[in-house]
Amino acid sequence: MLPQIVMLFLPGWIFVWVYRFISRRPYKKISFSIEIIVTSYVLSLIIPSLLSPIDKVLGSSLKSSPTALLFVTLMLGTFLGYLRGLPKAEKIIGSILGVRLEESIWEGITDIERGCYIQVFLNCEKITYRGIFRRFFKDGSDTWIELQAYTAWTISELPRSKENHDSPLYSYKNRPENIVAIKTKEINRIEIQYSKQSNKI
Repeated sequence: MLPQIVMLFLPGWIFVWVYRFISRRPYKKISFSIEIIVTSYVLSLIIPSLLSPIDKVLGSSLKSSPTALLFVTLMLGTFLGYLRGLPKAEKIIGSILGVRLEESIWEGITDIERGCYIQVFLNCEKITYRGIFRRFFKDGSDTWIELQAYTAWTISELPRSKENHDSPLYSYKNRPENIVAIKTKEINRIEIQYSKQSNKI
């Protein structure tokens, strides 16, 4: 009885986890939710139909094999996750459906192919950080971003045209091993600089 119950959830859990990992979707806790149950149900209907022609040719019984179901689920999650992670595929699918596929603002600004620089202005501190936007991630209800090879500046009260940017507070611009993590709730605004060849422009 227990193996049958596990198989009600396992294909969906494997598919969702692999899909999100390969497509580099933002991390979120995957539990036995409606999403998992529905995904498992759909996979249990589709995959046996896909395996049925193979069974007829080979004289096998793959469509009723739990191992075959899980293997095909893994392959589907990997393939669709890879496809979803391609910027061009995302753009084409989004234009066909007439929607934006990004799950958050941070995914929306990320240029996976060419990268981008962002300058972050904080709510409380008069400090701004500028660096290569590396990634964003979730920790419970909080979202964080990481900047690599960054520089920190003190924001003066002078008009921007008169600010002196010759002396940063500290700089790791030439040290890509240095990374700063910033909680997004503390961000007031950001400025983004893309490559001229970026597909985000």
